[in-house]
Amino acid sequence: MRIGIWLPNFEKFELNKCYGQIALGLREIGHDTALLTNGRGELVDHNENVNVISNIDLKQAREIFSKFDLVIMYTWLSHGYTNWVEVASRVTKVIIKCDSIGRYGITYKLMHPIYKFYIENLWNPFFLAKVSKMKIKTTLTRFNKGLRKHLYYGFLRQSELASKIIIESPKAATNLVTVYSYLGRYDLIDKIVVIPNPVAPVFTRNDLSLQKQNVIVSVGRWNDEAQKNPKDLVKALVEFLKIQPSWEAVLIGPGERILQKYIKKYATSNLEKLYIVGRIPNSEIINYSKKAKIFFSASRWEGFSIAAAEALCLGSTLVASPIESFDYMIHNGFSGTVSISEKWQDLLAALIYEASLWEIGKRNSESIAIFWREKLDRKTIANQILSIISIS
Repeated sequence: MRIGIWLPNFEKFELNKCYGQIALGLREIGHDTALLTNGRGELVDHNENVNVISNIDLKQAREIFSKFDLVIMYTWLSHGYTNWVEVASRVTKVIIKCDSIGRYGITYKLMHPIYKFYIENLWNPFFLAKVSKMKIKTTLTRFNKGLRKHLYYGFLRQSELASKIIIESPKAATNLVTVYSYLGRYDLIDKIVVIPNPVAPVFTRNDLSLQKQNVIVSVGRWNDEAQKNPKDLVKALVEFLKIQPSWEAVLIGPGERILQKYIKKYATSNLEKLYIVGRIPNSEIINYSKKAKIFFSASRWEGFSIAAAEALCLGSTLVASPIESFDYMIHNGFSGTVSISEKWQDLLAALIYEASLWEIGKRNSESIAIFWREKLDRKTIANQILSIISIS
């Protein structure tokens, strides 16, 4: 079977990301796969042989899509990609990949968290305009059925054309179900399937030689303050290290100056316990995750954090903000603790609690690793994707 994975405007393909692991997982179980994009589509990792078709023009898309039995399309149900879905659905079966928390508006509870960040930064005229626009849209769509259908045309059109819609966690699926319900499209609900993102075999199939230490690891693009929330993350870590001086924290990823700014603002002691590593290869991240007891995230939203999933497969527990995918990853408290908000005081409370569970022997890194390795291995995910659709 030939399966294409389409991603819009991608300049680079990184195979450790979910789309790369899906492609490699499908290939492992015997299917011919290719990454497709209308962008440059340069392959960063040349250790794996993956077919890439790049610079696809909309005019030639029909011909290219017709060569595949199935195309998995990363559109996030964003209206800007509806024309691509329309072209693909005329010649092959389409699965929409949401990679999302499922908050598509309609009600204030389902407003995307980025607007909460904008509200907190109302001093910025750009953010104020964004908030006003979203509030008007949410209010109007809630009370005007005709306007709802107009503003959600692309969202609904893609949903109609897709054979299935993949979203990554149960709570995100509930959000999406609620949006369809408000739009009166109950017929679309049975298209929704929950399938988490896969992680690479280096995390799911290698030796379980885990020597856990009192280490917290956080991974992110810290210059993306709206999403990654480095301010509250650093403040929580600084306060935690005052209370628990036997622990240390390692911050990995680009945006070192942002982290240093907040460390300088909040830290008066224990600076030697807080390490900024910067951007490093995945092979080095593994070394930190193997010894870390806790993976820590203060993000305001994540479709499905691959870094957190990788840490779970190495036996770390998760402490994180209350996001749909993180709620799934803690598995009813088996593999972590979710705070009641993304504010530093609540994150700190969750960190203290999780550290105490390690201290009294209530955490078993091997059990956690085995559980998540089975669930998130790329072959497992590839088989789940194929099981949801019948190819004639």
